[in-house]
Amino acid sequence: MLDPGGPTALHQQCAFLAIVLQCALLMSKVLSLSADGAALMMFRDAVTGDPQNALKDWTASDDSPCAWSGITCAPLTSLGNTSGKVVGVELIGKTLSGTISSSLGALSSLQYLKLQGNSFNGSLPVELFNATSLQTLLLGGNRITGALPPQIGKLINLRVLDISSNQLIGPIPASLTKCTSLQSLVLARNLLSGSLPLGFGMSLTSLEQLDLSTNSLSGSIPEDFGKLSALQGTLNLSFNKLSGSIPLSLGSLPYTVSLDLSHNNLSGRIPQDGSLAEQGPGPFLYNPGLCGFPLTIVCPVTPFLSPLPSLPSEASTPLTPMTRLNSSAVLPRPRLSAGSIVAIVVGDAAAVSLIACLIVYVYWKTKDCRKRDFFTGCSRKDIRMHAAKIRCFQTQSAQESEGSPAISDKEREQGELIALDKDFSFDIDELLRASAYVLGKSGLGIVYKVIMGNGMPIVVRRIGEGSSQKRKDFEAEVHAIGKLRHPNLVRMLAYYWANDEKLLIYEFISHGSLASALHWPHPQKSSRALTWEERLRIARGVARGLAYLHECSPRKYIHGEITTTKILLDGGMHPFIADFGLSRLAMFANVDDVAGNQMPMSQAYGAAPDWSGPQTGTSTMWIKSMYRAPEARAQPATTRPTQKWDVYGYGVVVMELICGRVRALQMAAGGVDVVEWMRRAATAAEAGEDEGGLEGVVDPAIRGAARMEAMAALLNLAVACTNPSPEQRPKMRAVADSLDKLVLCTAS
Repeated sequence: MLDPGGPTALHQQCAFLAIVLQCALLMSKVLSLSADGAALMMFRDAVTGDPQNALKDWTASDDSPCAWSGITCAPLTSLGNTSGKVVGVELIGKTLSGTISSSLGALSSLQYLKLQGNSFNGSLPVELFNATSLQTLLLGGNRITGALPPQIGKLINLRVLDISSNQLIGPIPASLTKCTSLQSLVLARNLLSGSLPLGFGMSLTSLEQLDLSTNSLSGSIPEDFGKLSALQGTLNLSFNKLSGSIPLSLGSLPYTVSLDLSHNNLSGRIPQDGSLAEQGPGPFLYNPGLCGFPLTIVCPVTPFLSPLPSLPSEASTPLTPMTRLNSSAVLPRPRLSAGSIVAIVVGDAAAVSLIACLIVYVYWKTKDCRKRDFFTGCSRKDIRMHAAKIRCFQTQSAQESEGSPAISDKEREQGELIALDKDFSFDIDELLRASAYVLGKSGLGIVYKVIMGNGMPIVVRRIGEGSSQKRKDFEAEVHAIGKLRHPNLVRMLAYYWANDEKLLIYEFISHGSLASALHWPHPQKSSRALTWEERLRIARGVARGLAYLHECSPRKYIHGEITTTKILLDGGMHPFIADFGLSRLAMFANVDDVAGNQMPMSQAYGAAPDWSGPQTGTSTMWIKSMYRAPEARAQPATTRPTQKWDVYGYGVVVMELICGRVRALQMAAGGVDVVEWMRRAATAAEAGEDEGGLEGVVDPAIRGAARMEAMAALLNLAVACTNPSPEQRPKMRAVADSLDKLVLCTAS
């Protein structure tokens, strides 16, 4: 019997049955996905933009998400589960947009979440902090808004937190003090406000890096910040609205900490206790209310005696009868004999003479201490414990120093100032009388900027002590370095040798390091970006300088640690290579950690404090590793460098010139190999993929000013210099010749 509905109804029933079967099949596939996979699918659904197709292989039909791009799993063999649990999500620089899904908080075994360098917006979901196994949370370089939820205190295993370069508002939650395992906390370049939380110093005992710069934080600096004894890298509170005085407790911080309190509203005298006494002016600049050393602003003199109480007036004090009697009576005045008058005069003269002698004695002893501390060193224990009282080579005017006594014959026998350059015609007495500023401290001693009597600025580096047996070796090495003369090398002007002191005197380069110049654009920095032509000339100048060291210098010198901090710029953006030969000289001094604890000469040349962008990890060693050749990383620290190491470091410097230092550091901080990133861009550019190639890595400041073919040629040269095989890297002479041709072609 036929259905009353006819063939049409039968077709509809069949179509409905087919849809039901498809839905059942789809549901069976979804249900086969693990719980972690389902949570990640919800995260994918919240992503509204994926121009690079980074999530194209995230499909619900898979049994496990462990094979998806950016996902890392740990197998749970003990439970018999071969699918594993998700322990890591890493999607760095994928230009993803959308919101961060709360479903990520359901990943109970998640240990690291790296989403920096994307375009995620919206606020942070509080459910995210249910993933209490998190150890690394990197969300920098997005567009995240809203406040930092107090639920972040639930992440008791968190070690690295970076939410820099976003749009966070509100205060820093006090619950962060519960994250006692934190080693790196970076919240820079946001819109955070309110006061600094109390308890950081008491609770975050493992903190090695703290960067809260470029926000709107106000109030005073808590005293307990001085108890952050584990700090190794950065304590950066610059570009905020902090007020009040600098706590004395900050002097208890380790000497190796890079402190930056600039661009705030701090006031009062800068303490000279502990590590604060060894800071240069950079960390305290642009605080209108700060005064005292190492700044040139003199603090107002505070009276040490309270004013005398005012005497009662006659009108306010009634006279008693006894007072009237005494006032009306005429009493005879005793007369002094001639002998008494002479005795008084002689006694007064003797007292004045004694006081004058004491003043002169103290004055000359102080001047003598200033001499000894600079050349032979006062008591090291006294210097550490009483730095504010016996600082001997501090800022002083030339007028104050003109009366400094000459050095004794004994001192001249112990030490001698030897000029290596015709432009340096000063003697040791003139050097002592010069105005000087402490610029920094490193494992090789203290570095000073010295203004000579004729206004000539120089840089003096102290490199420690030594023995008389090494004097000939030291002098031979210094004279060899002193003979090096090239337009792209920093000149050594003179040196001083004594058994307990060694000084190296260099020319002063006025505009700081290339690293500082490449930090632009900083949100609150007024200096301009380097132009394309300037960057090309800098690359050529550095190549010429290295080629001279490798092939034309008497001893075929190897720099060994070429970075953007070792390249200095003058007013015309002309490059100079610094620190060459320094490691060899340090071998003749009793200095520990010669290879790894050198202060860049850029700090000694008046460079402004670097704004280095987000820096995560336990220290800044990852910055140095960017420039080290692969074979150098695999060798012990005592391995002798080769010229090929310099070629590799130079290639990374050129890559920074192309992409900008901030972007390079952001990529390195996120675990991305900068060299490989630029190598892929060069390959894509050769294939004609402009969107994923050169256009994607060029610094926006020069993107429209440079011809792409010239930029591609420079990038290809940098890629050749960073070839993993040392034998395949070109010589610096060939690199310099190629850049000469590129500059000529660009100018034509």
